[in-house]
Amino acid sequence: MALEYAYFEFVKIKNGKRLEAHTYYVLLSAYKSSSYPAAGIGTTIRTFNKNKMFAVGWLPSTALESDLLTAVGDSSHYFAINSIASDLVHARQSLLQKLLTCPTAVDTPILPNCKLDVAFIVENSYYTDTKYTSTFMSEIMNGIDFSSGNIQVAVVTYTSTAVTLFNLNMYNSSEELRQAIEAMPSTSSYSRSLNVGLEHARDNIFTSANGDRADAWNYYIFTGTASSNTDSIGRDIRSSGNAYLFALDIGSSYATEWKATIDDCGDESRYIYVSGDENLFTIRSNVTSMMTTCPQLSNNTDSIPISPSCKIDLVFILDDTTSISIAEFDDQLNFFINIMKNIEISDDGIRVALVTYGNNGFMVFSLEQYNTSADVQTAIANIARGNSAYSRSYRYADRAIEYASEVVFLEENGDRVDAIDVYILLTHGHDYGTVEDYVPVLTLDPINKVFIIVVAYSSYAVYQTAVGPSNLFIWPDFSSLTCNRQNFLTNFTQCATTSPLPVNITTPDCKLDIVFILEQTSSSKDEKFLHLKYFFADLASQINVSPTTVRIAAITFNNNQQTVFNLNTYSTSAEVAYAIKKIPDEDSISYNYVDDALAYAASDIFTVANGDRADADNFYVFSIDSSRSGTATEGELIRRNVTNHIFAVDIASGYPTEWKNTVGDEQKYFYVSSYSALSAVKSEVLAAITTCQIYTTTTQPTTTTTAEVTTQPTTTQPTTTTEQLTTTYKPTTTTAQTTTTTMAEIATTTTQPTTTTPDQLTTTSSHSTITQDQLKTTTTDLLMTTTSQPTTTTDQPTTTTDQPTTTTDQPTTATDQFTTTTAQQMTTTTTKPTTTTTDKYTTSTITTQHSTTSPVQLTTTTSVTSPVSVPVTSQTVLATTHVDNTTTQPLTTTTLITSTASNSQTSTSQGSTSYTTTTSQQPNTTTESTGTTMSSSSAWTTTTTTIPTTTTEPPIAGCGTESKFYPDYSSIISKVDNDIGRMYLLNDSDTAVSCCGRISGWEVDHHTSGFVEFMVWRPIIGGKYKLVGMNSFLLNDAGTTNVTVLQEERIAVLPGDVIGWRCAEENLIMFKDCSSLQGCPTHTGKTVSPRNLVPGTEFNWTADSAVISGAFYVVKFTLENNTANYFPSYNISVKDHIKIGGYVANLGLKGVDYMESITYQILPDSLDVNDTWKYFSVNSEGILRTTRRLLPSRYLDIYRMIVTADDSCGNTASVSLDISAQNWPPFIQSLPNSIAIKEDTPPNEVIYTTEVNDLYGDPVCCTLSHTHPQTFNFNVTNDPPGSSLYHVVTTRTARFRYEDFNSYMIYMCCDDTQNRAEGVLIVNIKKPVVTTPYTPPKWFFTSIAVGMIPITIITTIGCGLLWLTMFAT
Repeated sequence: MALEYAYFEFVKIKNGKRLEAHTYYVLLSAYKSSSYPAAGIGTTIRTFNKNKMFAVGWLPSTALESDLLTAVGDSSHYFAINSIASDLVHARQSLLQKLLTCPTAVDTPILPNCKLDVAFIVENSYYTDTKYTSTFMSEIMNGIDFSSGNIQVAVVTYTSTAVTLFNLNMYNSSEELRQAIEAMPSTSSYSRSLNVGLEHARDNIFTSANGDRADAWNYYIFTGTASSNTDSIGRDIRSSGNAYLFALDIGSSYATEWKATIDDCGDESRYIYVSGDENLFTIRSNVTSMMTTCPQLSNNTDSIPISPSCKIDLVFILDDTTSISIAEFDDQLNFFINIMKNIEISDDGIRVALVTYGNNGFMVFSLEQYNTSADVQTAIANIARGNSAYSRSYRYADRAIEYASEVVFLEENGDRVDAIDVYILLTHGHDYGTVEDYVPVLTLDPINKVFIIVVAYSSYAVYQTAVGPSNLFIWPDFSSLTCNRQNFLTNFTQCATTSPLPVNITTPDCKLDIVFILEQTSSSKDEKFLHLKYFFADLASQINVSPTTVRIAAITFNNNQQTVFNLNTYSTSAEVAYAIKKIPDEDSISYNYVDDALAYAASDIFTVANGDRADADNFYVFSIDSSRSGTATEGELIRRNVTNHIFAVDIASGYPTEWKNTVGDEQKYFYVSSYSALSAVKSEVLAAITTCQIYTTTTQPTTTTTAEVTTQPTTTQPTTTTEQLTTTYKPTTTTAQTTTTTMAEIATTTTQPTTTTPDQLTTTSSHSTITQDQLKTTTTDLLMTTTSQPTTTTDQPTTTTDQPTTTTDQPTTATDQFTTTTAQQMTTTTTKPTTTTTDKYTTSTITTQHSTTSPVQLTTTTSVTSPVSVPVTSQTVLATTHVDNTTTQPLTTTTLITSTASNSQTSTSQGSTSYTTTTSQQPNTTTESTGTTMSSSSAWTTTTTTIPTTTTEPPIAGCGTESKFYPDYSSIISKVDNDIGRMYLLNDSDTAVSCCGRISGWEVDHHTSGFVEFMVWRPIIGGKYKLVGMNSFLLNDAGTTNVTVLQEERIAVLPGDVIGWRCAEENLIMFKDCSSLQGCPTHTGKTVSPRNLVPGTEFNWTADSAVISGAFYVVKFTLENNTANYFPSYNISVKDHIKIGGYVANLGLKGVDYMESITYQILPDSLDVNDTWKYFSVNSEGILRTTRRLLPSRYLDIYRMIVTADDSCGNTASVSLDISAQNWPPFIQSLPNSIAIKEDTPPNEVIYTTEVNDLYGDPVCCTLSHTHPQTFNFNVTNDPPGSSLYHVVTTRTARFRYEDFNSYMIYMCCDDTQNRAEGVLIVNIKKPVVTTPYTPPKWFFTSIAVGMIPITIITTIGCGLLWLTMFAT
C-alpha cells in the first residue's frame, strides 16, 4: 500500500518531481511478507523507463524475500540484512553505489513528423479510478517532445456531461501537461455517456479558437467502460476526412461498438482492450506510439480533390425502394457524400447529378445545378427517403439507368458532348427488369461507363452479367460502403487509355436531304431501341453533314409520328449523332404505321421551312420489324418524283416483299436477323444512302442545223435535247445568234433559230457536236425568256479569225459588249462554249451574253496553254452579267497563260525569300463601289502583283525513341530526401532535352506512396523558366515505377527544355550521393513549391532556388517523335454580311500534342485572282475570323486561301480552303395562297397569317408592296412586334363590294437588309347570297282548319266512350 501511494499520489510535479529526472523507489521491509505484496506495484512502477526499484529486506522471511526480488526485478537491486554486524555496512555501501549511479541509456522524447492535434476523452465516473488514469496519461506526456509544436494535447472528462480540462493551445510542454493531468479531479457519478464526451471534443476542442490547426490531423483517444451508442458520432467525426479515433476499452463487453466507432471497415489497429484501469500501464507504450505516428497515407490522399485529365459527367443512382431502411438510406447518402469529398467539380473535369429510383427514376439535381463539391454534398445530405414520383415496391435498375441516359445526360441538363458519361447505381436486392440485357448495349457506346454496387444481396449474377466483374462491387452491409472508397474512386474517375478510332467521313458528290425514320413501338423498346439509335447515330457520324452538302432529319413512328429534328436543325455530323442517341424510348404502343410515317416525312420534313432544298435528292431511310400492308402503295406514290428515294432496313419482319415493293429497288432493301445484328449492314446502308442517284428524263427534240465546213471536210452530227416549258403570254420573237469560227484548218458555222409562237413561253437548250480528226467542238446554249411586253432581242455575232496578231505580253484580248433592255423587260441569256484546236495551241472560250437593266462590271476568263512561245490569235469574246430575279451578279475575269518560253513570268530570289511576279494586261476599267456605273477605254494598263513566299528553316531533329537519365551508380545506396513542399529542377546539360518531340514515359525510384507531378520547364530570359506542362501520377509503396503517359498527355518538348517534379507532401524520389564520381550533377535546383502552378507560369529558378551539387535523383524520362499534324476536310460557309472580326470556323488541326505551340498563317491561293485571302485571319488557336466586310454573295461567293500550320518541331501542314459566302432571302412560309372572305368582312380584321423566317437569322421587315387592283382595303402588320408572324388585315376604312371587284392580289414584300422575297395572296370576295322569306298561299290555313274538323269529332267521341266504359255504374 505504501509503495502504491508513493507511485500514484506522492511522486507528482506539485511535490517536487522533476520531469527530466529519473525516479528511484527504495522499499525497506522487515521480517515477513505483507498481506499487500509489493511485487505487483513494483512491476507497474518499473514499466516506465525512468523508474527504478530497489529493496532492502531486514531479516526477511523466504516469502518476503521472494516478493521483494519480484518487485525490483533485478537481484542486484535487492539487499538482504540478516545480521547487523556483518551485513548492514556492506549493504548500505552497495545500495548507495547503486543509487548514485546514473542510467547509461538516455531516453529521447518522441517527435512526430507531422502535425497532430490530440484530444483525450477520459471517463471520470464511479467505475474508474482517477489515480490510475492520470498517472497513465502523465507518463505518456513525459515521453513526447512538445517543443517543436508538431503535437498539441487537450483533455476532456465525461460522465453524464463533458468538461474541458484544458484546450489544445493551453500548454506546450510536457511538464505543464503532466501537472494539469495530475490535477484531474475524481467524481462519483454513475453516468458514462461517451457520446457526450466525443461530441464535446468535436464541437469545443477542435475549433480554431481553442487551438485546432487546419493542416493538422485530429486524433480522438477515448477511454470507456460501458456502451453509449457511439458508432454514429464516430462516423460523423471521421467524415471530416482528417480525423482518427482510438479506443481504450477498460473491461467493457462492448468491443463491437468501440470498433464500429473508430472504423467501419474492420480496422482494429486503433482498438486496445485492458481488463481494468489498474492495468492501463501495460498499454502505455502502445498508446504513446499510436498518438505520435502520422497516418500511413499522405495528408491529402483522402481530402485532395480528384481532377481527371478528361471531362466526366457522373450520375449517382440511389436505391429508394421499400426494402431500404432509414438507416440504410442514410448510409447511402453518407457514402456518396464521402465520395464527393474527393471530387472536384469543374467545367473541364467532373460534373455530378443524382437520381433516386424504385420502379423508375427521378432526377434530384442535374449536372449543371451545382458548381462546387460542397454544394453537391449539401444537396445529397438533404435528400429525403420515399419519393412519390415512382412506385417503391419494385426495383427496376434498367429503367433507372435508362432514365438517367434519357433525362440526365441531355445538353439542357448540363450534359457535355465531349465528356464520358458515368453511371453509378447502388442496389440492395432483386431487379425486376432486364438490366443484364440493357446495360451491355448501352455500353457499346464507349462514352458510357456503368458501375453497380450491390449491398447485402447475394444473388448478384444479373448485375455481374450487366457490367462484368471489373465494374461490379459487392459489399456485405451498408455500414461498410466507404471502406473501399479510394479503390472505387480510381475506377470511375479514370480517363480512356486509348484514343477512339478515327471515323471515316463520307462526302457524297451531290446534295442530299435524308430523313431517318425510326420505329418506336413495344416490339422495338429497351435494348432494341438502343441498338436502333446507335445504328442510325453511327450512320450520321460517318456522313459529312453540313448546310451545303448533306442534311439529316429524324422522325419516330408508331400509330403517330413525331419529328425529332428537322433538316435545318443541325449542321454537323456530331450534332446529328448526339441528337439521335438522345431520342427517348416510348414503348407503350404496338402499332407501326410506317406508311403514315413516309407520308408524314414527305409533307412535313421535306419542306423549305424545315430545310428541304430544291436541288437535293430526298432520301427516306426507315426501319421496320413487323408487317404493315399498304406501305408499298405509299412508297410508289413518293417515288413518282424521281428525286425521292426510299431505303428499308428490315429487322426480321417476315414481310420482305412488302418492303422491297416499297423501296422499288432490291439494292435499297437491307435485311438483318435481329436488332443486335444491325451493325452487320451498316457499311452497306452507308454506301447506299451516300450514293448519288442517276435518273433519266424524256424531253422534246429541237432541230439544230450546222453549216458545212468550207476549208476541210467535216462530219456534222446534230444532237439536241430540249426541255420545253410553255406558258401563256404575249408573243415575242427572238433571232438566233450566228457564231462563225475561221481557222487555217477548219471553218464551221452553227446556227440555232428558235421562235416562240403567240401565247407561249419557250425555254430551249440546244447542243451541236462536230467531230473531225482534230477535235473541234462548237456548243451553243440559247435561253430565251419573254415578258408580258412585246420584246425583240437580237444576238450579236461573235467572230474568231486566224489572222495573226503577234503579242509579247498581251496573250489575250477581251472585248466586252452589252445588250441593255429598258425597264419592265425580262432577261435574255445566250451561252456559247467553243473549243478550237490547232497544231500549236488550244484556246478555250466560253461566251455568255445577257441583257441587263443596269450597267455592271464585266470580267472574262480566257485560258491559253502553249508548249512554246507563239503568236496568239486574238479572241473576241462577248460577255455580260448573269441576272437572276433582277439581281445583278458580276462575273470573275481570269487570264491564265502557261508557256515554257514565255516572258510573262519572272522569278527572282532575294535572301531566303523568293518572289513570283505575274504580269497581265487588262483594259482600263473604272467601277463605282456600288457597281452601278462602268467606263471602258481601248487603252491597256499593266497590273503587277507581287506575292512573297516565305522559306522556312528545316525542321528540328526529331527524338526518335530516346531515354534521358544519369549514369547508373548502382554501387551507391539510395537515400531519402524528406523535405516537404519542395519542387526540384534537373538543370544539368546531360538531362536537358536535345531534340524536338514529346515525353512518352517516366521512371523513378521512390521510398513510399504518394502523388508526384513531373514538370517540363523551358528557359526564357534572365534566369527565368516557363512551365510547359505537367504529368501527375500516384506512386504506390516503395520501389521503381515505370509510367507510360497517356497519348493525349504527352508533353511536347524542344531542345533545351529541362525536367523537374514536386510532391504533395514529402519528396518521394530517392537520390544518390555521387559527389566523388565523374558525371555527377552539379546544377540541380530545389525550392519551395508555389501553390498555383499551371502551364505558362514563369519562375526564376536561378534567383529563387538553392543549388544541390553532388547528388543525383533517380529519374528517367523517355522521348519520342511528336505527332504529325494534318488538317481535316472542311466545308465552310458563312453569311456574306458577317460582322468584321466575326467567327467563321475552328480549323481543328489534328495531331496537336499536349502543350504544343502551333503557328498558323494564311497565304494566297494561286487560283485566287481577287486577293480574297486578305478578308480573313487565323489566330494561334486555329480560329478563323473576318478582317474586313465581305462583299455581297451575288458579287463574290467564294473566298480562296491556303492555311499553313507549323508545329514546334518545324513541321508544316497546309490546306487549301474555299469558303462559301451565302445569303438567302427571307422565306415566306405559306405564300402564294388564296383565301375567300365575305363581302361584309369588318374593318381591322385579320384575314390571313403567315410566318416569315430568315435562314441566317437576319432581321426581317415585311410590308404591303402593292395590290391589284389598287385598293386601300388591306395592310400588313407584325404582331407581336419583332416576331416572325405577319398578318394581312383589313384597314379601318375597308369596304368590299362583289359587283365592283370579286378578287384582289396582295403582294407582300419581305426584306432582310440584304435580299428581298415577295409573296402573293389572292383574296376572293364571296358573292352574297340573297334569301327571300317564304310566304304560304292563302289556301294553306283554310286547308288546315278543314282538316281539323274530323279530328275533333273523333277525339270527342272517343273520350266519351272511355268515360262511359270506366266510370258509368
